[in-house]
Amino acid sequence: MIQAVYISHQGNTREKNEDNICFNRKYLPLNHQFNCSKSVKEIDNVPAIFAVFDGIGGECYGEVASFISARELSNWDKGIKSRKSITTLVNYLNECVYKESDRLKAKTMGTTFSMVLLYKKTVWISNLGDTHIYLYRDNRLTLLSEEHTDKEILKVLKINSKPRLTQYLGINSKSGFVLEPYIINKRIRKNDIFIICSDGLTDEVTDKELEI
Repeated sequence: MIQAVYISHQGNTREKNEDNICFNRKYLPLNHQFNCSKSVKEIDNVPAIFAVFDGIGGECYGEVASFISARELSNWDKGIKSRKSITTLVNYLNECVYKESDRLKAKTMGTTFSMVLLYKKTVWISNLGDTHIYLYRDNRLTLLSEEHTDKEILKVLKINSKPRLTQYLGINSKSGFVLEPYIINKRIRKNDIFIICSDGLTDEVTDKELEI
């Protein structure tokens, strides 16, 4: 049995909520400025897909990028059961976002991507960007995702600013840039808890505070 819940909050800074979700084939409407939440007690159709998309803050059409990605993932029907199929999916989502940005003539339009896919006794984890995925097991919180930012470069240069994304959905594939989604799979244990959260949470709350 799978129990799941999502909460979305636009925060106190921006006028628009640029996040979106794939909640086992459901997603939020394009404009959802108000707080949203939903919980379910049981999901029996597998594979079960959960994902968070954080539209690139400060850039144009971030909410559109996250909406398109969530919608297309929710409607994806070609199977996601291997590293190759996840890579195919990520490249498809990227093309969908980039084509819309080209249509809108947006200079930069993108979103992070972090997905948890539960299939039988296995979980697939994949991400682009800085939206974290955690596993809470045996009273310990472990970061499963990989952060794609220039954080380490900023440390070397001793620059105090928010790291920029080095991987995200919405990149022009014809530019020669190659998407490299982080992908792992693990065996699921009873009572495992998976947490997907954008930097709206992780910028304000430490991993230790999340663990408690």
